[in-house]
Amino acid sequence: ANMNVSRSTFWLRFSVKNGTPYDSLLLRIPYPTLDSVTCYYSLGDGNYASTSAGQNVPFYRRRFRAQDVIFQLPISRDSASVIYLKVRSKGPILVPIYVGTTATILLGLGRDNMIFGIYIGLIGVMLFYNMFIYFSVKDRSYWLYVLYIASVAITQICLKGYGYRYLWHGSKFVTNQSVFWSG
Repeated sequence: ANMNVSRSTFWLRFSVKNGTPYDSLLLRIPYPTLDSVTCYYSLGDGNYASTSAGQNVPFYRRRFRAQDVIFQLPISRDSASVIYLKVRSKGPILVPIYVGTTATILLGLGRDNMIFGIYIGLIGVMLFYNMFIYFSVKDRSYWLYVLYIASVAITQICLKGYGYRYLWHGSKFVTNQSVFWSG
């Protein structure tokens, strides 16, 4: 779902059928810049429980220590449940939803982390190579390119949630402003 930039609260409703041999599934939203996402799921007796995540929820309160929004859905095998998501954010609201087994979702998260690590490693190599050229030839254009590469790296780290996860997870202010500062 794409709701563009809005200060409104959006509610999403959808059904999930568990066709796996497991008694729970994971729901993953790989868009870590959402401020607040609350998942409401049925307990099976007519009552609903909720879990919150998003960049305004500290890491120590998250069940899954990941930059993405991940919820566990207790849906028995061969049954279905209605899920409600309450989404709020100051920035763009994109809600790509993936539902799967724990192994599938965590494997995908690990793969995404590895690919992003390779990407940032290549950006780092480019940064240091161009810094070396700058110090060798003292051409100002290389220094500007080094600053540009650093800006791209910091922006990507912020947009993908790694800044909040690894660098400033204790500061909501820095988390909320980091994308604007780096872009």
